[in-house]
Amino acid sequence: MKKLIIAIWAVILAFTLCACSFAPGLTEETAKKEKKESAQSAADSCRDFGWTLENGVLTITGEGAMLPDECTWDPNEVSSAVVGEGITKISEKAFFDHSTLKEISMPSTLTEIGDEAFAYCVSLKEVTIPDGVKVIPEEAFRNCNSLENVTFPSALETVSFKAFYKCFKLQYVIFSEELKLVEESAFEDCRAFTGIDLPESLEKIGKKAFCNCFELASVNAGKNVSMIGMDAFKFTADGITMYAPEGSVAYAYGEKNGMSVSATK
Repeated sequence: MKKLIIAIWAVILAFTLCACSFAPGLTEETAKKEKKESAQSAADSCRDFGWTLENGVLTITGEGAMLPDECTWDPNEVSSAVVGEGITKISEKAFFDHSTLKEISMPSTLTEIGDEAFAYCVSLKEVTIPDGVKVIPEEAFRNCNSLENVTFPSALETVSFKAFYKCFKLQYVIFSEELKLVEESAFEDCRAFTGIDLPESLEKIGKKAFCNCFELASVNAGKNVSMIGMDAFKFTADGITMYAPEGSVAYAYGEKNGMSVSATK
């Protein structure tokens, strides 16, 4: 019994010594990782960020990504905004509920827009999104009730969940030839739409993507659409026509859901 106890203590001692010998290495590795992550975070954040607000014009300057806690201006005083060259990201909710914002100018350096960045900007009428942006994020322009015209970037690949939800006055958009995905409810309740030309690159249309577009009378879809979600075109104009290649998913969807269908090449 005594020998067994001694053997157990020997094992415990050996394990402890082993752990101690590796601990400094593990601590050093962790420190290096944390330092790298901290440096990356600093690199991603906006350097020399600043803004001025004069006579309703908000001018934002800096380099890199805007941070949410830097957006400290009074939203009720902003009628137009100029985001300066060098800014790469407009932060989440940067202009959320800026009800008096009518105009926004974005820089060519912009590559990312945060979720809900312009949600509830009820006076915003026109938007041009720079070519570096590939994704319109979730709820980016939801409830922009006065928005009539959007110019999409040439490399746009995704329009995300409720990106343009309840943009009642948005009548027509020209999609990028790189577009692959229109997510759920992306254009739900865009009640002024009358026709949509979807690019050949488009692969998936989420459920309710164009639901409640009451004036939508025609949809032109390509052969590469592989999935159309439930109610994607529900509550659109009576007699809505789906133009699509015969035998395609879009053509079959139109037939199944009571739409008029017309074969294209």
